[in-house]
Amino acid sequence: MRRVKWLVLFMVVLLSVVPCFSDVVVSGDTSVSVTILPVTDYSSDRFDSLLNPNNMMELHDVSFSPRFVGKISASGGSPVDAGIGEYGFDFWFLVEPIGIPGLLMAITAGDTSMSSSVSEVLKYSDYEFYGLKLLRADINWSVGDLFNITIGRQPIFVGYGYGWSPMNFVGSLKTPFDFGRIERGIDALTLEYNAGNILTADISALYRPYDYATGIDYGAIEGFAKLVFSLPYVEFSFDGLYVYDSDSSATTTGTRGATQIPAVGGGFMLDLSGIGVYGEVALFERSRREYPDGSGNLEVKSGVQLDGLLGLEYTFPWDMNAIIEYYYNGEGYNLEERVAYKNLLLMYSNTYLPADIASLMRPGCFSKHYLLLYLMQPLYDVNGEVSLSLLFSPDSLGLGVIPGVSYNLSGSVSADLVYMGFFSLDKSRYSEAYFLPVKNVIRLGIKYSF
Repeated sequence: MRRVKWLVLFMVVLLSVVPCFSDVVVSGDTSVSVTILPVTDYSSDRFDSLLNPNNMMELHDVSFSPRFVGKISASGGSPVDAGIGEYGFDFWFLVEPIGIPGLLMAITAGDTSMSSSVSEVLKYSDYEFYGLKLLRADINWSVGDLFNITIGRQPIFVGYGYGWSPMNFVGSLKTPFDFGRIERGIDALTLEYNAGNILTADISALYRPYDYATGIDYGAIEGFAKLVFSLPYVEFSFDGLYVYDSDSSATTTGTRGATQIPAVGGGFMLDLSGIGVYGEVALFERSRREYPDGSGNLEVKSGVQLDGLLGLEYTFPWDMNAIIEYYYNGEGYNLEERVAYKNLLLMYSNTYLPADIASLMRPGCFSKHYLLLYLMQPLYDVNGEVSLSLLFSPDSLGLGVIPGVSYNLSGSVSADLVYMGFFSLDKSRYSEAYFLPVKNVIRLGIKYSF
């Protein structure tokens, strides 16, 4: 309720100052996705697994997910020689159904007896629950081409990777399975300096408070800096994150987010006769995730942790785009740790599974090594495109296959069909496919953009 009050207040302020802007753009999209989970053995326990005991996720054979995204952007002012400068604001919001089962499991600390009882009451109350998420709410002001100041919820992204981005340690973890996700901005004050087309330097004060914080805590303010050097055919970038109270962010279950660990990163992008070569590396003060210790407990790895990425991109004469990436996930689980994780899940097979333990297994970031091949071919004659992603983990022998096709039905209506398959080439290696409650996913989406 507190968030809705702030949102309404922000909307009232925006509407009152809109006449001050010479250019206002309203856009967005509304979409509906249908997800089908085909199974070969249809039974009452078809979705039960170590990660989903007694189907606590409430998976269904067919599910529907509507979503609405609204965007308002405005700009005004004049060049610096007029003495005013240029200014603007961005306001984006997302409305989508709330995952009631997951929310209840979190509230009741995974107690299925409590959450299922409340869930049954909600089902028969004939209410629909939707969540409102504020994605962008920032105001910016620039003086000439040198300085730009942005305050509010804003995008802060660094990196070059398609499937992963180790340098983007301020944002949420990125994987090749994040289809259609809109990254929520970060509350920050950013000062940007541009030296022509050669150097861009950003300094930001980030505010990511403790969970359930109702006021401002200085310990939750972090420092972030980014440098980008651009030269003909090559670009270099560097970034760093300073966390004052990093001890409380040492685990994924602490009061701070999993990404709030002191870190530094660097990357490059190079054009070699039409072939794009890029890479990233990131060093973390300690691990951002927890590891099972073999006795039913979770622990954080101390010492510097390293993540790295190397990629190639090329567009063929017939406009097919190809991307190849290798990702070293220094914080991933080795075989011994994957076995310990399986044994940890077995301890909860006859009781509730805490959300913090279930969230340790994330497809695309679970093992140590990954290879990605992405192919995309535009179909200009029919106004569409086809794509194929192959994800392989050499250490866990897990394979992900993701073909997709999209088609523009009209100028503003589009449709896409995607299949995601998870396969384990050796079950004794305990890849993602071993743990997932579903191995095959079909998703059909229809979107109207305005």
